[in-house]
Amino acid sequence: MKGVIKIDGNTLPGHFEYLRVGQEIIIDEIEIQDKDGNLKQPAGYDEGVIEIQIRLITEDGDVYGQLSSIQKLFRARDGQIKPDIHIISNAHANARGIKKCCLGI
Repeated sequence: MKGVIKIDGNTLPGHFEYLRVGQEIIIDEIEIQDKDGNLKQPAGYDEGVIEIQIRLITEDGDVYGQLSSIQKLFRARDGQIKPDIHIISNAHANARGIKKCCLGI
């Protein structure tokens, strides 16, 4: 499972290379009377980003067919405007408590 990424139970084609999770801290600045400057305090985390790199190779079939199957996960319907929420399964993502994601290419 470590080198496998599944979206909604479908294994992504190709060879898994890496998965990186980034999440920024949101900082609020508060003006305080009788004090020069602003006080900064953590307010939470942003929604975060999961970056996945996979290599599509001809040994696994037509690379454009593989790309097409990945694209259908991201945008399943023609004319789809809003992204869907998907279930992601991967050892790294699971270890960080990530179970759902919005996909985009």
